[in-house]
Amino acid sequence: MLIQSLRATAHPVALILAAAITIGVAGCGGESTSMSENSSSAFAEIKNAVWSDTPIEGDIVSPTDVKDFETPGPQNVTLAGRIDAGELEVFDQSNATFILSQLPDESHGNGDPDHADNCPFCQRKLKNAPKAIVRITDDQGNPLPIAADDLLGLKKDDVVVVSGEAYFDKTLNMVMVKANKIAKR
Repeated sequence: MLIQSLRATAHPVALILAAAITIGVAGCGGESTSMSENSSSAFAEIKNAVWSDTPIEGDIVSPTDVKDFETPGPQNVTLAGRIDAGELEVFDQSNATFILSQLPDESHGNGDPDHADNCPFCQRKLKNAPKAIVRITDDQGNPLPIAADDLLGLKKDDVVVVSGEAYFDKTLNMVMVKANKIAKR
């Protein structure tokens, strides 16, 4: 589980992230929902509503852009990122939550796909960029009790575009995203 991986690192940011995910997942009653025929049907409906086989249009922003928004609070955004959390687990197996890392600045490397791997400026910028926690929720705003990789067929290192409501949480140094649409890039 993502939370267990985070706790195992004993890194302060990891522990804060684990707490944030636990609080978000627990909800009011902290009850888990078992997979049943009705929930499978509901998950399929949500998958059809959230997943997009076509590119998502809009001005694409990064987690750093969301952090730097002048207006605080949730805003509708189209965010691009790589499903990656370094050595941590990117998918929480108990709910539809995953972590995105910022993509390298495409305009900086003159089209060289390996530029970010060799550029100290890009490496520092990516290392210091906030991560984004993406949640796929039900109508009440609770993360679905199924792993996002199982629900959408995503895997680590996929580059995705997420459209939804996002805000920067200063306490966690993380961007929190409630996904409306997700597509592979």
